[in-house]
Amino acid sequence: LESIENDDKQAFKLRLNDVLCNRSWYLLPDIFDAFENQNGADLSVYVRKMLGAKISEAFTALFFVLDEPSAFYAEEIYAAVEGFGTKDSKLQQIFSQRCEEDLMSIDSVYKKMFGKKLEKMIKEETSGKYRDLLLAILKP
Repeated sequence: LESIENDDKQAFKLRLNDVLCNRSWYLLPDIFDAFENQNGADLSVYVRKMLGAKISEAFTALFFVLDEPSAFYAEEIYAAVEGFGTKDSKLQQIFSQRCEEDLMSIDSVYKKMFGKKLEKMIKEETSGKYRDLLLAILKP
């Protein structure tokens, strides 16, 4: 906070690095919420101000995945199937790296955000053994 008031970009970078590296992944959303409550603006606003737009873009994605992981992955899945062709590598990465519990949460959020369940999307966007595999991962 002091580094923001003094416009000390180096001190801000060091403090942000300290928080991101030395705090539990599960505590970070609470820390970010407390920062927002204390300062009246999201941390990403200050990252943009202190570190610039390019670095801010990277942190925005990080903050989003920390704050709303299921929404982040739902959007990633949607982006993988949106438009012409399916980005299979993205689907494979998400489906293979998320646990059963995560996929159930992502499925629920995906339905709220995009109006259909993941199962229906998989059936529409994939085929053959690949579709069978994704469906098997989704419904253990």
